[in-house]
Amino acid sequence: TDISGFSQEIRIASAVENSNFGWIVGAFYSGIDTAVSVDDIGFYNAGNLILDFGSVDFSVSSESIALFANIDYQISSRLKFTAGLRYFEDDRSFEQSPIKENGTFDHVSPMMSFNYAIGDDASIYLRVAEGFRSGGFNPGAPVETDFDPETVRAYELGTKVMLLDSKMSLDASVFYSEYKDYQGNDRVSVDGSSGTLFSATTNPGAADIVGLEWSSTYNISDRYSLGFSGHYIDTEFVKVSDTFNAYNVGDPIDNVPKYSIS
Repeated sequence: TDISGFSQEIRIASAVENSNFGWIVGAFYSGIDTAVSVDDIGFYNAGNLILDFGSVDFSVSSESIALFANIDYQISSRLKFTAGLRYFEDDRSFEQSPIKENGTFDHVSPMMSFNYAIGDDASIYLRVAEGFRSGGFNPGAPVETDFDPETVRAYELGTKVMLLDSKMSLDASVFYSEYKDYQGNDRVSVDGSSGTLFSATTNPGAADIVGLEWSSTYNISDRYSLGFSGHYIDTEFVKVSDTFNAYNVGDPIDNVPKYSIS
């Protein structure tokens, strides 16, 4: 495997003191090329060769750009408003003889939040944002397979509090996320007839995530502190395409722990 890449981000930010208005604009670029060569690959069962694909050579390239802008406005001494917009575009190409594929994936992601200071030591915030993960191709697959981009809209309500003369800090939030075209793993037939299946990235459907997370720290002294943090997350597929085998409506999302405590 040979991977080479370059990335660069440039930001311009306002620098006016004692202003109720602030802004950031910027641009991002990333270019990554990947080449993989495998001498021999096949499927075996009890030592018997079922399917032999021989050597596998493929290459994947990704060239992405993003343009973004954020503004902050202090509506009052206690209330602050933030909004942002990000445009992302990813040009991808994939080559594995005799397959050649190209794709362009783009999205505009907005964000908006309000932060209200209850007092000098406490605040609450509400945030709504969209996220985007580019689509692509399944390199190394014995058949032509690709997958669509994934989008998510997330809602978060949280608080930040300082207690006991600032010796103790507490951050807590509840959140809800809606995923469309969720990117998961499924089993895809390699030749359409034998029943042999290949694990590939696919878009099985839509999924929801709801959870609670918290983090707290108590400074016992100048040298010692005590921390307690964790989360509870519930995930569920709410819509599944009939063409996919790995998930059913109501199944949890893979590799997302329901509980975490530290």
